[in-house]
Amino acid sequence: MATVDPPTRHAVLEALHFFATPVGIADVRAYCLARGLPVPRGTLPELLAGERAAYDAGQRLMAWICPALRVPALTADEQLATRSDWDSKWRLSGDQFERTRVLWLTRQMCELAALATDPSDDSEPGVVRKTVTPELLAGADAIKLALRMVLELPRRPRAIYSHVDMSRDHAVIERGYFTRAKEIAEQEHAGLAEGEERVREAFAARLTGLAERVLLFG
Repeated sequence: MATVDPPTRHAVLEALHFFATPVGIADVRAYCLARGLPVPRGTLPELLAGERAAYDAGQRLMAWICPALRVPALTADEQLATRSDWDSKWRLSGDQFERTRVLWLTRQMCELAALATDPSDDSEPGVVRKTVTPELLAGADAIKLALRMVLELPRRPRAIYSHVDMSRDHAVIERGYFTRAKEIAEQEHAGLAEGEERVREAFAARLTGLAERVLLFG
């Protein structure tokens, strides 16, 4: 199994640092495209297999790209990526943590989308964009993912965009939409995350004493 090339590894680790929660390969790619970084190819299981191969070959790195640990069995969840230098409780996945994971991911994806749709200039609030700029093209995946996630929020900003179609050179998104959506997602997340803390810590405690390779890759 081929190991992951250093530029791609760095890009994936940077994306994981930004999201700060277990994420899928589509989320990682959206970040890399928006930030102009190398985009990982293949599936997440293939990427993780490359990391395991590097570990088994004797490489020792500051941080590894690892699978999430799915509760209750704490088995490897190879559909979601994490970093080895995270506290174990933040590497957990599973149905009981999915709502808070998605809310935080929504917050972060909206922040990423806002970089493309809310440039720092002196334009009046409420201005919409109808021409696809380089920023919009680079952030297209993040924008589409963020829009989809925002629709799942219990409270959400008014549906003030009418169309997003990068292939037809047309995008209408009101300035500030993703900033407002980010704030809503953050509020919803805060209301749930505090109650999960002890549950996360209890699961993480079960990982104490396991071999390093098991902790990293399941």
